[in-house]
Amino acid sequence: MAALINNSLINDQTYLHNLSNNRAFDVDMIPPDWEKAKKHAQSRETKPERAKVSDNDYEDVCDCCGYEINRTPINIFVANIKLGFLGSGFPLYFSYLSICVLMLLFLSLIQGLPTAAFYNLGSFCFKSQFEVYEWMKHQHAEFQSEKRFQPCPNILVNQLSLANTINEIKEGGSLQFSAVAILFQLIACFQFRKSLRQTEVDVDQKFTTPTDYSVWIKRIPKNLKNIEQIIKDHFAQQNKTVEKINLIYNIDEIKELKLKYKNLIKKKQEFLRKNGINSKGQELNQILIEMNDVNSEIQEKQALIPIQPEKFTGQAFVSFSTEQEKDEVLDEHEPGFFTKILNYLYNGRLERYNDSQTIGKEKILIIEAPEPNDIDWEFAHYPHRDRQISKIYSTFLWILLMLFSLGLILGLKYIQSQQVQKAYGRLHEIHILDEAKSKAKIEKSLEEIQNNFSWDQIFSFLLSVCIALFNQFVLPYLVLLIVQIEKQSTKTKMNTSFAIKLAILLFFNTALASFFTDILFFQNYYGYGGNMVYSITINLILNATLPNILWIIDPWSIAKNKKRQKELQNKENSVLTQGEANELMELPSYSIGWRYADTTKTMWLTFFFSPLVPVCTFISLLGMIFYYFIDKYNLIYRRTVKESIGFGLSFEMLELIEYNVFLHCMGNFIFRWILGQYIDYFSLGLFGLSVIFILLPLELINEWFFEIVSLQEIKPYKQIKDQFDTDYERENPITKHKALEFFYQTRLSKTEV
Repeated sequence: MAALINNSLINDQTYLHNLSNNRAFDVDMIPPDWEKAKKHAQSRETKPERAKVSDNDYEDVCDCCGYEINRTPINIFVANIKLGFLGSGFPLYFSYLSICVLMLLFLSLIQGLPTAAFYNLGSFCFKSQFEVYEWMKHQHAEFQSEKRFQPCPNILVNQLSLANTINEIKEGGSLQFSAVAILFQLIACFQFRKSLRQTEVDVDQKFTTPTDYSVWIKRIPKNLKNIEQIIKDHFAQQNKTVEKINLIYNIDEIKELKLKYKNLIKKKQEFLRKNGINSKGQELNQILIEMNDVNSEIQEKQALIPIQPEKFTGQAFVSFSTEQEKDEVLDEHEPGFFTKILNYLYNGRLERYNDSQTIGKEKILIIEAPEPNDIDWEFAHYPHRDRQISKIYSTFLWILLMLFSLGLILGLKYIQSQQVQKAYGRLHEIHILDEAKSKAKIEKSLEEIQNNFSWDQIFSFLLSVCIALFNQFVLPYLVLLIVQIEKQSTKTKMNTSFAIKLAILLFFNTALASFFTDILFFQNYYGYGGNMVYSITINLILNATLPNILWIIDPWSIAKNKKRQKELQNKENSVLTQGEANELMELPSYSIGWRYADTTKTMWLTFFFSPLVPVCTFISLLGMIFYYFIDKYNLIYRRTVKESIGFGLSFEMLELIEYNVFLHCMGNFIFRWILGQYIDYFSLGLFGLSVIFILLPLELINEWFFEIVSLQEIKPYKQIKDQFDTDYERENPITKHKALEFFYQTRLSKTEV
């Protein structure tokens, strides 16, 4: 029995594709076939499929996933729309980056550089240490308040900041630059929304995918017999031809068994690693017997699930013969204006849907289907109530993480500020002994104190680097763990939640840490040591440069390359499974949500702090331009994409960067109020207008102003279905392996004709 198991290596429908006598793929085979792993890696490279000369023109495909192996190389200068083979989210992402570059360019030319030049003409910051000392003496005699003891040294960051014009702040100063910049941003936001909507339509028309023909039906009665036939008959009454139906089942039991099976594989690997790849023994035989038992149970449950009504979740993906039929089903019942408003407010962006049809006695909900590899099949079956509870728990953990990270940074900033306060204390002591000291002695004491301030500035710089590294490496990992709790039904929704939560955390860690410590706690706005202006300038420079440096170095690829080289040096004795070898040969996965969060954080920081340090607009502009090309290079040459991201992510993130207007107006008001102790009613009025702007339903207004026409796919589903990279059957865990077998056989039969 043990020998039989050792030779057969577990025949598992879940893990082994028995496609034909000469095409068998065992995902848990040890040692792995490295040639198959290399071919799999080729099939997952960021390259489009080769253009086909006919509907029967096919390339070889990977045995495990069905993706074509020989693909067409592209370069970094490829048009963004041609990245649509990865899903509409990727052309939209790089269009989004282009929009951010344009926004920063306009802000830099209209507000940033002119304001920096205006600030440079100010005279509030002093040129020498003795002038600072004399000014402090005057302040001490005039106001008798230690809070007024804040000299402004004439260093570059202060000279190009609002601090250099504090004595002129009541005159309005540079507000006219901000007013023009904000007006331009308001107009540009509408055009940018239209641009993204047009890109979405262009990608949809250029690339044909299963979602062009499919809808997602929810709330189907679960107690019906022969559900697929009932769905076909339901739409046949509307003169619609249903080509494919893929039902969603509850797979929690299978997930638990797969986890158990995975743990047994780890035991097997540990045994082989310890005793050698060709070793045998009773312990190994027992592990194989347990694997066989679990595998048999998985196969049995997979076979039973489709005939168990209680496992059906009331959801199905339905593909029609033509895109016109799909559109007619979605557009049959057009929601009213107020329904659109409510849908927009509750869901973030209007979706096409139909809730007017019934199956049996139940009203069903029909919405546009996401791409097959956009669906998170592990969580797609979860009911709405469970998902909402998970979101609440995830949000609670996210708030705790925000408080923890903010508290950690505030603690470090507090230590820094304490050092600066000690140095200022020594300055105050000099005033008391002023009469007993000569000018030379005073200057010498000031020089010693200045040296202390210099060390404080170095400490501030190192602290800013630590915060930036913490934000770049630690926070994304922690936020991803939190977001995975939410059990989102699609990868687009998961990436959206991840990007929003991470962007807010990054912004708070960078912006509020300086705000609370330097402004509220110590009032160290522009003085010696690690003051607010200095810290913000350093943070903005790091924000513009550090992500670019990290993506150029790409430590993730370096680590994976070293691990890959180590395994390949001893590949005959490798205890990796075939699936692990496949994954190891792939390039690292591309995280689009992380990129969106990085970009959004940069936009928010730049717009918020540009009234204080306007030169940061130009620094951020350069950083964003480099980020665009580095990120595109990494996507094409150093990353693999395993999920098709929908357009929803791009539109959600566009709404976030529309907060730029709000943040810029708030920054104008706050920094003028704090630094100049003056309420500027003009900046307050701009702030009020920005609040109204972000409350408007901008998407609905944009759709009303700019109508974009989308042409329907002409070819019928039957003619083009075999050219799809994947489909709902090949991605659904319950139907995947039979669908792959049928897919291979169909392509083989057509190529042999």
